[in-house]
Amino acid sequence: MLRNCLVCFLGIFFLGTFTTAQEPASDLLHQARALYFTHQPVKALEQYIEISKQTGAREAFLNAAFIALELHEPKKAVDIALAAYRLYPQDEEILDMLAEAFLADGQYSAAERILSLLPENPEKDGFLYINLARAQMGLNETKLAIYNLKQAAQAATHTGLANYLLGRLYAQEKQYENAATVLEQALLYDHQFTEARRLYAQVLEKSGRLEQAYKQYRMIYAAEKNDPLTNQALARLKAKLPPEQKRPSTFTISHTFVHPLPQAESGQQTLKIGLGVRPNGKPESRTSIVFSVSDSFKIVNDKNIKITSGKAGEVWKAVLEKKQAYLIPPTGKKIPFKKELTIIALSNDATKEPTFILKDILTGAGMTWMNLSDKEYRGQLQIIHNHSLNTLVPVNIVPLDAYLLGVIASEMPTGFPLNALRAQAVLARTYALKHIGKHKSYGFDLCDSQNCQVYGGVLAESEGGNEAVISTLGKILQYEGKPIESVFSANTGGMTQSSKNAGWSDVPYLQPVSDYKQFTPENIDTGVAMEGKKG
Repeated sequence: MLRNCLVCFLGIFFLGTFTTAQEPASDLLHQARALYFTHQPVKALEQYIEISKQTGAREAFLNAAFIALELHEPKKAVDIALAAYRLYPQDEEILDMLAEAFLADGQYSAAERILSLLPENPEKDGFLYINLARAQMGLNETKLAIYNLKQAAQAATHTGLANYLLGRLYAQEKQYENAATVLEQALLYDHQFTEARRLYAQVLEKSGRLEQAYKQYRMIYAAEKNDPLTNQALARLKAKLPPEQKRPSTFTISHTFVHPLPQAESGQQTLKIGLGVRPNGKPESRTSIVFSVSDSFKIVNDKNIKITSGKAGEVWKAVLEKKQAYLIPPTGKKIPFKKELTIIALSNDATKEPTFILKDILTGAGMTWMNLSDKEYRGQLQIIHNHSLNTLVPVNIVPLDAYLLGVIASEMPTGFPLNALRAQAVLARTYALKHIGKHKSYGFDLCDSQNCQVYGGVLAESEGGNEAVISTLGKILQYEGKPIESVFSANTGGMTQSSKNAGWSDVPYLQPVSDYKQFTPENIDTGVAMEGKKG
């Protein structure tokens, strides 16, 4: 009862009497930090508590409360944070930590009161509104919680979390359409927010949007194949939906006007890119491929013999039924095929390049940018009937640099300086040439996932990315006359590792490189390399 009374805070002591607050001994804090980062959180917690008792140092309080929460000891976190509040009643970080501790311990009324003491701060208001809503959700004050979560979403600092919690409340109130709207917003900010995606799928199903719910569960399945709830949901929805090849074939996007690459790029290397693959590059299980071509087209078989033709904008399908593959034109008449088909656009317009659209392609399986949507591509479409996997495989046959146009913005933010995008273009071109044939056992050279390079097709192209590709035409990195292993990453932590230490072959061009001054590989573990860090 006492902890729910704000006026009683000052009368609560933490682990005995404090000495006067003073500057903590740096070596003691260093020891506590070392314990935590060597995976000894219990000992680190004890050390931070002892430091706080001896010195009253706010850093020790904050770290101790944080570790207590991490160890799922919310009552201890409350005691620690209350003791800190006694010494630092105006400290915003202490108030934040105390509110978090109260929330974790289920003391929602106390948390709400503490949060009301925090001043306005545009950089933190989003999370303040979220915590207020969490407290109000615990107190069953649903309308207030919804109001604060809307405020949090508008603050744009924790939009994904705010919309997810808002979706939970709407779902609880059986307002499924509202829930679907805000959960979709949450996923726009974080494609890998699995809890939000699962709830999104649930509310879509409850609102009767079964095919969309099925798509969301398929994306969860791509990342978590052994999750029983996901597998149950897919089986349940599959039983309710008509067979995939009999579902309505409408696209969410239209063909765009795509400028051709410069004539100087003709005759370059052509690649076969597997589309919609799993995280390991293996083809996704598919029994239907729905496509549309921007121009009139012909379709040839594996022997390059024309079997039929189609018109611009028509919706065609390839389906797999009882291990037999069929091509289905708009007339509905089935045309059987055995190995593969290639769809070739027939265009005489030199001012634009033909494209094709595919329905429901999974991109970035298991990654933060994972999504299942309709996508547009340059080049030709090939459909392979993989008998051993009993699946249909969509493949994009595309010139090297046309492929790179859909890679650059997928691998580097387009707002980066042009020279950074150019460097990325050279790396991506080199990587593609080095790894041609990586997935030849599946019938394609490279895949569209991070297993190779993320490839998003036409919708992923950008002005800066296209300029970077065209301005570096033909440029690659070589060693002894061959393309190098041009690995790249989103974040190296400030330094790279040699290929030898990474467990690869030892090559002279993959050696440690650091953003730190006075760097040598020998002083990494001593912390010397951290001194004088740039920026």
